Amino acid sequence: MKLLVDNCFSQRFASGLAAAGHDVVFAGTEWREDPGDVAIMAYAFRSRRVLVTRDQDFATLALAHGHRHAGILRIFDTDTASSLHVCVRALAEHEADLLANGVVVAFLHRSRLHQE
Repeated sequence: MKLLVDNCFSQRFASGLAAAGHDVVFAGTEWREDPGDVAIMAYAFRSRRVLVTRDQDFATLALAHGHRHAGILRIFDTDTASSLHVCVRALAEHEADLLANGVVVAFLHRSRLHQE
């Protein structure tokens, strides 16, 4: 799956997703300075990449304000060591939802799809 990993994660996290077989762009290396949530989301939409983040603001932009996106996966309430596992599991479980521009929130032991 094509992913844009938000800079709230590390390069190591992004590399872990790439090692798991995903096509990954890491925001931390894509931009020298944070361009802001709207610009990040627009880039993900234009390049048809699912945005992987911890930031609630992206879901709010999509669901409450109608910003276009190519799928959003929010990793919620996990420690750093668990985040990669939670992300890989949610990507597998919700691949079709995310590719259909879904918004998924993944927790340590479960995940849920938000309907627009």
